[in-house]
Amino acid sequence: MSYDVSFLDLRRYPSVSEAIEAGEGRSSTVPQELGEAWRRITPRALELLGDAELGGNESWLGIGHGPSGLQLSAYGANVMMNVPYWHQGEEAEKVMALVYGLAAIVEEETGLSAYDPQTGDLLTASRTAEAAAMMNDTAGWLKRY
Repeated sequence: MSYDVSFLDLRRYPSVSEAIEAGEGRSSTVPQELGEAWRRITPRALELLGDAELGGNESWLGIGHGPSGLQLSAYGANVMMNVPYWHQGEEAEKVMALVYGLAAIVEEETGLSAYDPQTGDLLTASRTAEAAAMMNDTAGWLKRY
């Protein structure tokens, strides 16, 4: 289980639901525009995350942060981020600050909008505490079961 963030093209689609539907089954190769944005995202992500692993080929791109489990990926034209429900307390707050920081970088460099399917709303900095609480509560629940 993971806390997920999807990046949607709300410039082309008037609603979140239409952007989600349009994102399914798109290109199997990373579009040139996204590849160029990824080259700008990578150094900024490394500055934010510190130690991270990079990977990719013509159909996918990835940035992984081992200590948090955070993964930012592009499969074709679809960009997503996820972080496992491992973190509680202050650690959950720190990890969600990374998620929100990285989401802001992706939004700035791609023009895509970060969508939080856990809340059913766009990701906004004002909801970081709510996201950290969700991470904390879910991680606690998973540890009990």
